[in-house]
Amino acid sequence: MSLVKINGVELNNPAPAPPYNFSKKEMDLDSGRNLEGVMQRNILAHHPHTLKLKFPPMEASQMTTLLNMLDNPYLQVTAFDPFLNDLATYTMMHGDLNPSINIFTEDRILYNEFTVDLVEY
Repeated sequence: MSLVKINGVELNNPAPAPPYNFSKKEMDLDSGRNLEGVMQRNILAHHPHTLKLKFPPMEASQMTTLLNMLDNPYLQVTAFDPFLNDLATYTMMHGDLNPSINIFTEDRILYNEFTVDLVEY
């Protein structure tokens, strides 16, 4: 079983490296205490999910496959949700994609570790 699928495709070559980082956040317009000391909040969104993936160093063909998989404004991401203790599917977008080359020779390109954040719409 894969911990993560993007648009129905398992991430297994390469698979994300540990740790598996899944979070839920609340987004506030503003928050703070009033003159009486009572906390005031204007909540914009409840619990958008964020999945932080880290991949080990990889060959050029693997990086190209991964980048093409992520090259979509809307991603259907199925991942293990520790809050549900089960797999769940969310519509997400990716953060910045910044692959960096470690080795570049005539016959080989090897990329460094690659991280990407997937954030629920």
